[in-house]
Amino acid sequence: MKLQRIRSVGVEGMKATRITIEVALDRGLPKISIVGLPDRQIRESLDRVRAALTRIGIAFPRDCRMTINLAPASRPKEGAGFDLPIALGVAAAVLDVQWPTLKSTWLVGELALDGSIRPVAGILPIFQELQGRDVMATVIVSPENAREGAALEGIRVLSARNLGEAIEYLAGTGDLLGPGLPEEVIPEFSGPDFSEVRGQERAKRGLLVAAAGGHNVLMVGPPGTGKTLLARCFPMLLPPLTLEEAVSVTTIHSLAGLHVPGAPLIRERPWRAPHHTISEPGLIGGGHVPRPGEVSLAHHGVLFLDEVVEFQRRCLESLREPLEAGEIRLNRGLQSVRFPSEFVLVAAMNPCPCGMGIGEGIGCRCGVRQRERYAGRISGPILDRIDLRVTLQSVPFEILHGGGSEGADTEFMQAEVLKARAWAERRPENRGKSNALLPSNVLLEVCNLDRGGRRILRESMRDLELSARSHDRILRLGRTLADLEESPSVQVHHLVEAVEFRGIRLLDRV
Repeated sequence: MKLQRIRSVGVEGMKATRITIEVALDRGLPKISIVGLPDRQIRESLDRVRAALTRIGIAFPRDCRMTINLAPASRPKEGAGFDLPIALGVAAAVLDVQWPTLKSTWLVGELALDGSIRPVAGILPIFQELQGRDVMATVIVSPENAREGAALEGIRVLSARNLGEAIEYLAGTGDLLGPGLPEEVIPEFSGPDFSEVRGQERAKRGLLVAAAGGHNVLMVGPPGTGKTLLARCFPMLLPPLTLEEAVSVTTIHSLAGLHVPGAPLIRERPWRAPHHTISEPGLIGGGHVPRPGEVSLAHHGVLFLDEVVEFQRRCLESLREPLEAGEIRLNRGLQSVRFPSEFVLVAAMNPCPCGMGIGEGIGCRCGVRQRERYAGRISGPILDRIDLRVTLQSVPFEILHGGGSEGADTEFMQAEVLKARAWAERRPENRGKSNALLPSNVLLEVCNLDRGGRRILRESMRDLELSARSHDRILRLGRTLADLEESPSVQVHHLVEAVEFRGIRLLDRV
């Protein structure tokens, strides 16, 4: 009996799992078995492995029984990334050699029929799993995948162009190159400027506050008042991604097949705007093999839902978990995966079916019941998770034609956001977190309310019949308003403005 063990890594959702691949050659009737819950791609790997080994002069065994085991057997395995370790295990078993570096090397890669090594999607979770776990773990991947790991420390990434180069390295007769220096890409944000939005200074103020604290926001207004334009301007206010955030965002897009292997890390915050006809799996993720949906593709970015009331009720209700927990859990068959979904929700809607029920509402043709049914398409629990609600009214002719000041532009607003976030970072509770993600048990401490502030908050909860969740969200919103003024404590006027942002009644004609 000839037995070889090779180390590899598989991916389940955002989590990587270490896999041991055992290749055994025994006497008996010729047969090849792959066990350990492999998927169809892994079962098809035998044809790719046979062709690749033949190209480098290693005959695939035909007169013995071959068993390939992927351990642990209790976890499902998927993807073509096991081609390279399986091929090397078969080669070592056929040649009956013990390569000295095989036991300390991790192998991931898809094989072409000519033996070249192709990149695999979702390589970053694999690097992160090996990072810091072993003393400078060594992993062999394709050149494209190696470039993705160039920015990570605590791991030795080597690139092999083909199966022959990998065998020469393991046998000690050849060397492999590293990934080289990481390619630094400075994001060039493209989009409209807030100066292009005439009027709507209150809406701009709301979006500034939302960006400073990572709060969700709902814009209500007639058609043509600038809701979509404001939403497109909003991502420009957010600070650049950190390296950790860029790795997480790139990983999700790679798993979804939206990031080209070998391309630099994504440095621009995501902006996702799904159409209202999207299905529930498309929004939150799913499939036979769970894949991230729009809420995860918007991780560390913005999820824009235009005409939010037109989305299916089931889709909107599925947002409860990601809005509250910052992640989505998917259970499919034997798999249970989690995808992160910390995003800023920016939603927009008309005030009524005809869209004119704001302000004087002269042109509104909707009855009271129509407006109630229309606004009722968003449930109370979803509205409770939206921190700011701002109304937009039609812009007067004089402002559209240049009368009055143009208002704040993106450069000024972004500077205000960065100032507020820098002030918040001084608090230990905020390290790496926006105000919207502050846990409830620290809110009273970081807000430091005086007697007047507690009175305003108490009266607001009583008069507006606010929930405990609304209480916490008002405090978080007040903390952001205080950060914009670099105030160490939340003052009465901060709470008053926070309550105003949450106190808009969608059915009122304001």
